[in-house]
Amino acid sequence: MLKSYAIGDDVLSQSVPSSLSLQPSYFLYDGHGSTRQLTDASGAVTAQYTYDAYGVMLGQTAGAQARQATSLLYSGERFDPALQQYYLRARHYNQANGQFTSLDPYSGNPHDPQSLHKYAYCHADPVNGIDPSGEMTIGSLNMATLIQGTLLTLRIAGAVAVVTLARITMFGCEKYIWLDFSGANRSDIQIRDSASAHRSATPHDCESIISKAVEVVQKAFSEFGVVVSRNRSDMHGDFKEIDFAHSFLSCIGGNGLMYPGSDLGYVFMDNIAKNNYEFTVGQWGRFLGNVASHELGHGYGLWHDDNPSSSMYDLGSDGEINGAWTALHRFWLGLQLKGKCP
Repeated sequence: MLKSYAIGDDVLSQSVPSSLSLQPSYFLYDGHGSTRQLTDASGAVTAQYTYDAYGVMLGQTAGAQARQATSLLYSGERFDPALQQYYLRARHYNQANGQFTSLDPYSGNPHDPQSLHKYAYCHADPVNGIDPSGEMTIGSLNMATLIQGTLLTLRIAGAVAVVTLARITMFGCEKYIWLDFSGANRSDIQIRDSASAHRSATPHDCESIISKAVEVVQKAFSEFGVVVSRNRSDMHGDFKEIDFAHSFLSCIGGNGLMYPGSDLGYVFMDNIAKNNYEFTVGQWGRFLGNVASHELGHGYGLWHDDNPSSSMYDLGSDGEINGAWTALHRFWLGLQLKGKCP
């Protein structure tokens, strides 16, 4: 049966064709994110569901067809009636025995022994956790805030990181990244050979800088299976692109720009020059790679942390330190690039 969905921060309603019109049903969730009721446009309850902690259906009302009224049930996830299991992207979950049906593709964290179990669901604590990716438990949080509000706030090493978790509609999961250096201007790059000696970049310098920048971005996304290349011909699927070019608006003063969910971002070589960054060849490569990785993070839906010391792949301006993702950023990228993408 064909259905259409209205989606906001979560699935708001579904519509099923009836004669020549669409009859919407509206979802009512509990604090765990599970569908508890469906209502019609007047607010009358048309279906009602009850689950145990692991998602086994305990009871339902509104007739024998209530379970077929929607496939979005426990934790708001999709139930496969043929398999009698829940689809959690990386693998299926069998609520009857409270375990996944295949090995966990995530190797686990040695500092979190429960994560090393290859089949357990939510560390055997489904009341306080969910696993929308099939790879990692989100637990010990206020589930109403996590699921219904969709704004997850974690304190990591004293920093507050805020990220939007949209389970149904997520940012693009492009697994190719093209770094386009064709618009870069060599005159923007000043090389520091010593404390007092500065010079313009040579073609050999530029090649070394580009190679290092590509290496940094490759390192940033390697664990997520993303292919990074400076060659357009290496893009064999949907891709995100970073252009190293001049800023196109005088009011843009930053080193780069990429809107959340966008497939195109920029590293502004002229702005970097205006900011008087004078690096060695190696520092230039690392700096450009960090800026590109930072902007690509926005493209995949990441936001800044409030604490600059742990901000998103952008650790300082000296070019000496390669950036790093925070734990929350790594989770979000993994959720998208491992959980949703084929």
